[in-house]
Amino acid sequence: MIKTGINFVACNDIFQCRFFQHHEEGLLTFFTITFALASDVVPDADVAHFNDFSIELFTELIKGNNDNLAMSAFTVRNGIGMTALGARGETAKQIKNGLKLEESDEHIKQLFKSVLEHMKGAEYLSMETAVKAYLADGIAIEPEFKKIVTEYFNADVENVNFHEAKATAEKINSWVEEKTHHKIKGLIQENSISALTRFILVNTLYFRGRFLHPFAHLETEKKDFHISKTETVKVDMMKMSAHLSIAKNSELGVTMVALPYQNKKAELIIILPDDIEKTQVVEENIMKLWHNRNFTKDYVKVYLPRFRVESTLDMIPPLKKMGITNLFSEPDLSGISKEDIVVSAVKQKTYIDVNELGTEAASATAVEGITRSLPGPRGIPQIFRADRPFVFAILYDGICIFAGRVHKF
Repeated sequence: MIKTGINFVACNDIFQCRFFQHHEEGLLTFFTITFALASDVVPDADVAHFNDFSIELFTELIKGNNDNLAMSAFTVRNGIGMTALGARGETAKQIKNGLKLEESDEHIKQLFKSVLEHMKGAEYLSMETAVKAYLADGIAIEPEFKKIVTEYFNADVENVNFHEAKATAEKINSWVEEKTHHKIKGLIQENSISALTRFILVNTLYFRGRFLHPFAHLETEKKDFHISKTETVKVDMMKMSAHLSIAKNSELGVTMVALPYQNKKAELIIILPDDIEKTQVVEENIMKLWHNRNFTKDYVKVYLPRFRVESTLDMIPPLKKMGITNLFSEPDLSGISKEDIVVSAVKQKTYIDVNELGTEAASATAVEGITRSLPGPRGIPQIFRADRPFVFAILYDGICIFAGRVHKF
């Protein structure tokens, strides 16, 4: 039996995701998906479910891994979530449970539609989403699934000849480069396309935001960053003082600070252990930290290294640990096609760059509920010095669209 496969590749052009799959018999179907959730258009329960999924996926990815990491659960959830709308039986059940989605397909469709539409209206931010479906000439995609892709994900649809692998790869890559401002190149490899390829769904998200309180270039200087108790390197340490939201958790030994973007709905959260030896404890308790956060306003002097993180991640192992297993073995995707297709790869490429002016990144995630008191008078500032490993997240309207960590330079 020939199994066709669906490939998911997540790529962040600043934040762009690609989801990409390989089949055992050479079929490659590629999905690139990007999404954003906004708390003013998404019910609180959906926001909570999204953020819980983000934290759980992040926690699985960093287990046994001490490298720098950047990821977008946002794009993973949208990419795999789209297949949920074409899945049936146990396959659909596992996907919905693992992604923490509601049971109703109608609810899922409306959720993704509202999120993508909301992304278009962000002020003082460059956030651009684009979805395009490349279908093989003569492909027997179910009409209802094609309708879902176009109506709820606002995707353009184009028929291509996958027998001409080089030309098709160049066509798709050219479109991706254009939509991601030339940040993502070579998304599709010629050898990943074959005569068995049935469709490639590409979803991109581009994010660029300027800080509301930018760091002054002249203040940046070489300072120590402690990779461990015994290893130190020099980094470009930025410096800035402003009234910011800050939270402390004495139980776990962690401090969090929120750096707002000019849009004000978007913010960069830095989660810093009070002691370098508590780094692992903090990373293992992100869920607890998130649900017990309590931000207040204060005058804060922030020291933050200029950093850039790029990651290419295989998402299948963590997704399996989160209960999504059937999708990668013997799935029922008959709502997509009557052909025997299987998801054989889910890979994500993410890029994020943080400098004095702001952030360029592939994705971000955020949760509502941050409480903030009125700013107090400017006095002796609290010091927030990120000179040791830290975790970061980009939030938009309370939803986490991007997360990662910096362990080394």
